[in-house]
Amino acid sequence: MRVSGAQGLGRGSVEELLYLLANLLALEEHYSELGMLEGLDAARSLRVALVDKLFTVLGMDEHRGEWCVLKHLLLVMIHAHEALGMLGSQHELSGILRDIMDAALRASMKLVEEWSGGKA
Repeated sequence: MRVSGAQGLGRGSVEELLYLLANLLALEEHYSELGMLEGLDAARSLRVALVDKLFTVLGMDEHRGEWCVLKHLLLVMIHAHEALGMLGSQHELSGILRDIMDAALRASMKLVEEWSGGKA
């Protein structure tokens, strides 16, 4: 996956940016749960700016209304990762949690590729 005209973003870069978005979403959730509104606002501002720039750079502007689908896939991925960290790699659920993480990442990458018109 190579994004033409997008400062050389390749598949690995896009995947890292999706992980970054997932972690910013998780950070927003944690700040919200803790009632830390200043941190919540800061994390949300960073996430919104990154989403805005990413959609523009990848040519996905017409899909901004569908951002929620990607957001939820990223949250599935990050929550499966957190659950795996809590339960440990030897837990009987670890295999399915890894499968969920992988499936959510693949689905996220597929959406980005489709939304970018095959450029990503």
